Amino acid sequence: MDGQDWSRPSFQVFSPGVKMVSVGVGTGSGWVRKSSPGSGTYIETDEAVLRRRQKQIDYGKNTIGYQHFVQQVPKLARQSGIHPCTPNKYKKYSRRSWDMQIKLWRRALHGWDPLGHEREELQA
Repeated sequence: MDGQDWSRPSFQVFSPGVKMVSVGVGTGSGWVRKSSPGSGTYIETDEAVLRRRQKQIDYGKNTIGYQHFVQQVPKLARQSGIHPCTPNKYKKYSRRSWDMQIKLWRRALHGWDPLGHEREELQA
């Protein structure tokens, strides 16, 4: 085999005398299982979080880049990894993870802004 002892938890030594152990915890009260056990998929149940996420999605969908994207690429022709995909507001994410997904989605939408649109905004 590879010589590792799988009976003990793995750890890394970052500095002399300090060990970091990897531990996974998911015991939050707002966690509800969406699918079969072991799949690791949870849904968001907090109404305030869902409203905040929808507001962020609405801001993105109200941009000229999103409108241009919708006109240029039919829904059935969109490909994951190539075209911007709206983050799933119902999936359980940490606040930091959600904010990064929104940031990356909005940045990808700017790639669909019409040419010259940025210059018009700067001159106005």
